[in-house]
Amino acid sequence: MPATPLLLTALLASPPTLIQAPAHTTWTAGDTVAGAFAAAGGALVGGLAGGYVGLLAGRASCTDADREEFLGCLGPTIGGAMIGGIALSNLGAGLGVGIYGAAQDHDGAFGGALAGSAIGQLGGGLIGLGLCNLDQAALCGLGLGITVASQAIGASIGYSLTVGPGDGPVAHGGLLDYDPAHGLRLSTPGGGLAPTPDGGYQFGLTLAAGEF
Repeated sequence: MPATPLLLTALLASPPTLIQAPAHTTWTAGDTVAGAFAAAGGALVGGLAGGYVGLLAGRASCTDADREEFLGCLGPTIGGAMIGGIALSNLGAGLGVGIYGAAQDHDGAFGGALAGSAIGQLGGGLIGLGLCNLDQAALCGLGLGITVASQAIGASIGYSLTVGPGDGPVAHGGLLDYDPAHGLRLSTPGGGLAPTPDGGYQFGLTLAAGEF
């Protein structure tokens, strides 16, 4: 039986296949809308959870002096629910759009979503308070909706501002990979086995590849 030498060469047995490296994609207007819906869902879940936790914490923190007041423990309880709801709704909005972005291969930052959510919540909240001061339940409900919508849109826009242009590097199949836009970098080389005339096999490895 003929020997089977394993020879390292600088040439591939077959041409390399272009492989798209894992890279982020470009953020579009549709992503802003979809991200806002994801943020709104996260804000509602986070707000409800935070409000409940805050309510329990406020009730537990009620003192004897609080009980002697006109509203008793109602003040700390409502205050705790509001603080918890506001805080965790921001966290939920940021997580919602962040999860959507990651699922769509975007590289935005959670901090950007969180900052956008807080700014949107503040702006929408001021509008909501103004509507609630008109002493109409329907307008107060509308104000709450505006607050949540502003927070969700703010989170989506804040996340989008941290997303890169979407021009990720393409791997050409060489250990050293080069293209003018991204320069020289290490990459995953292409390789393969090919039969030799004497019945053995030759292993091919691409040491360098790219576009110039």
